[in-house]
Amino acid sequence: MIVINDNEIVLKVLQGETDEFRHLVAKYQQPLFNYAFRHTRDVDLAKDVTQQVFLKTYEKLKSFDTKRKFFSWIFRITVNETINFVKYNRKYLPIDTMKNIPDAESQTETENKEIKDRVQKAIMRLDHKYRTLILLKHFEDYSYSEIADILEIPEKKVKSRLFTAREKLSKLLQRELLR
Repeated sequence: MIVINDNEIVLKVLQGETDEFRHLVAKYQQPLFNYAFRHTRDVDLAKDVTQQVFLKTYEKLKSFDTKRKFFSWIFRITVNETINFVKYNRKYLPIDTMKNIPDAESQTETENKEIKDRVQKAIMRLDHKYRTLILLKHFEDYSYSEIADILEIPEKKVKSRLFTAREKLSKLLQRELLR
């Protein structure tokens, strides 16, 4: 199996081999959808975001700087599109709808589910810039350097904002536990 890197695929698409774009879609569709879903908690909205990302990516492919990583570029488009979709659609899947716990589940599993639901709810209440950092670092498992590249901000700022995001999340969770 011959492995072609992203920049080679981009060059082929730009040279008229538009069918090659399918390789980028196949490679990045799931991670981009996962991010959009974690940010919106809505499957349909996440699908819409992902589709819009690929449309925008294809339309703006000529502006891609091949000195950069393609993944960082397309992920930045995903972050922006997700924020825009959330802003203009205001459509969230209520966290409560995920609480259908079967009777056979143990007490520990039920408690873990409740904790997970509270954390999800608190994350959804964070401002977009903080939510994005929490999702990229703790759910998508990107390094500080990768996050800096995706968000196009210095690594030092990533660390600082992530510290603030964790503090805000901690306060939200403390308030949640007092309820």
